[in-house]
Amino acid sequence: MPGLGGTPTTAWPISKPPARAATIAIVAFFITGVAAIPVPAQEVVCSECHGDEPDHEAFAESVHALGTPVFPRRLFRTLLDVFGDACEILTVTDGGRPVASVLSFHYKDEVLPYYGGGLAAARECAGNDFMYWEVMRRAAERGARWFDFGRSKRDVGSYRFKKHWGFEPEPLVYEVRLVRSREVPNVNPLNPRYRMMVEAWKRLPSGLARMLGPPIARNLG
Repeated sequence: MPGLGGTPTTAWPISKPPARAATIAIVAFFITGVAAIPVPAQEVVCSECHGDEPDHEAFAESVHALGTPVFPRRLFRTLLDVFGDACEILTVTDGGRPVASVLSFHYKDEVLPYYGGGLAAARECAGNDFMYWEVMRRAAERGARWFDFGRSKRDVGSYRFKKHWGFEPEPLVYEVRLVRSREVPNVNPLNPRYRMMVEAWKRLPSGLARMLGPPIARNLG
């Protein structure tokens, strides 16, 4: 199956995961996530690495479901221009349709998948699990030894997803200088102060959320 821009692709039935030997250089424990991938009958999922931009529809739908405004397309194009070969996009397709996409950064022997998301259809074919599997496998082929799954607030959806893969969280320590406040702001989607705004954003029509999202997102901390 040809990839975008003629770039190589990988495809196989997800009932037959790739050789585990390719991933040993990164981490052994991530193999536990493979057991959780369902086995749809005759389902073939493909991954493609290309240099254009992540599938914006997948990213926009994913953050909309979380109640978060989406970043504009030009952000990803700018990142690709600035970081060059240190920035890579991987898109998972099911039957030729993109269902999940992620933009990752490479630094020395480490890979960091940073901007990612998937359509609701990705859950039906385990597209998100397959996507991160592919990020790890491809990074191992580049010589990477460390996979950085990024930070997450405790007990939110992304935190549970990463725990499911077998990752053990390590607390991050921040030093904060308060200017007018007397306590550190609790910027958390679980905070009742933000709950109403998050839920309201989730209920916006997708097209409206994509139109309003970029100008709002650039002002978020």
